Amino acid sequence: MLRISAALLLLIFSHVLHAQKQDSVALTQAIKKDTVTIIGVGDIMMGSNHPDNAGLPPNDGQLLLKEVEDVLKNADVTMGNLEGVLLDSGGMPKTCRDPKVCYVFRSPERYVQNLVNAGFDVMSLANNHAGDFGEAGRKNSIKTLDSAGIQHAGQLPKKSIVFEMDGIKPAGPCRQPPRRPVPASAHRCAHRHRRATCVAPGPPPGSR
Repeated sequence: MLRISAALLLLIFSHVLHAQKQDSVALTQAIKKDTVTIIGVGDIMMGSNHPDNAGLPPNDGQLLLKEVEDVLKNADVTMGNLEGVLLDSGGMPKTCRDPKVCYVFRSPERYVQNLVNAGFDVMSLANNHAGDFGEAGRKNSIKTLDSAGIQHAGQLPKKSIVFEMDGIKPAGPCRQPPRRPVPASAHRCAHRHRRATCVAPGPPPGSR
């Protein structure tokens, strides 16, 4: 009789431990669902095919971000600032007052796969190189990012973006810190009720 009681107690204790473990796992998952980890990086320019292909890295730039892929992927949202445009050819290169220090960047469209492989979720297009190749460059950058499933913001058609991942709506992206002061109303992020809204103004004057 004592052996049966001991076995019964052991069985009950085992069920209690299992239930507590399940509750702990469920609690951990609930905490994770209410937490967003964000990684933000600065300027990304993967090489330029203008004026010729001499400015392109070997292997289509596949190794450029390889050493930091594990870091970039270790977040719920990873975002960066895309300097230049994604365009195979064409577009109107911008002109500068001093041609000797004029930099225009045009990366091949296939290079967007490097961003996908590195785990980028969002790209900011609010910078002084987003208009390096005129309207054709801007539109094609947007088209290429869309086709790759990467969110973007910063251009006039989409100044800001609110999207949902795993039931949580993070912001993305804010504009890169400007070189000159701007009104606080032009650069802000607000978080309310697990919903994040980020306003990114359009490209600075002269970038078009």
